[in-house]
Amino acid sequence: MTNILPISQDDAILAASTAIGRGELIVIPTDTVYGVACSPFDEAAIERLYAAKQRAPDKALPVLLADPGDALRVATGFPPLAARLIARFWPGALTITLPKRGGLPPNLSSYDSIGVRVPDHIALRSLIRAAGGAIAVSSANISGMASPSKVQQAAAMLGDCVAVYLDGGTMSGSMASTVVEAHGNTVHIVREGPVTRAMIQAALAE
Repeated sequence: MTNILPISQDDAILAASTAIGRGELIVIPTDTVYGVACSPFDEAAIERLYAAKQRAPDKALPVLLADPGDALRVATGFPPLAARLIARFWPGALTITLPKRGGLPPNLSSYDSIGVRVPDHIALRSLIRAAGGAIAVSSANISGMASPSKVQQAAAMLGDCVAVYLDGGTMSGSMASTVVEAHGNTVHIVREGPVTRAMIQAALAE
């Protein structure tokens, strides 16, 4: 039976963070679209996420953080330009790839970098904090299908693969987050989204 809880319900964050701790999947509202999430430190949970989405495991998963400092759980540090973008756009719809820490599950990212962001969603950040400060996430859909703006759409696709669905209403964000690589003294826009190229250039020029 699909377990859908309003994210504002008193026990919803506890139920979802407990599921993360057990290695299960949850569906969450974000500041863009609904996402399916698990622990970024649990290799078996990450495998379950890929299987639920029917997605090839060669694509890295980004990590959502409760606070900017939680990036150090999965990354080695903040290059100067990355720090400037973080100060300007977090919390918000900007994913920044940082040098990856050693010892993370190999199926989280096969690259030397890891994408991280702090979402602009207070209840979600409370959940992430309760789950330890970081969760691996992908859009809550079958690979190749439209990203869901309603929790019921996610449940129709992912069904019993997910332990807890958190309902935050209809998501207004139609686009996934902007993704940038910020290594050393260079910034490369991988995917443009709500945070535009012009906004990034203006922030770096400040």
